[in-house]
Amino acid sequence: MLLTKHNISYMMHLMRSMRQAILDGPLAHEDFVKRFLTGLYPAGDVPLWVVHAFASVDIQIHTTLIES
Repeated sequence: MLLTKHNISYMMHLMRSMRQAILDGPLAHEDFVKRFLTGLYPAGDVPLWVVHAFASVDIQIHTTLIES
């Protein structure tokens, strides 16, 4: 039960932060995305599908992975 409460709290905080970044404008949203991905992939190995997905909405994400 404690883990469930923790997960819900984490997701609520994440959604609040994301919502605020969206409201603050495109540059703030892009900065939020980049900071989030840096925290999630500190080695820079962002999956290529994520890079392509954000490229489709004009957010350029760098990755250490090489497309084959």
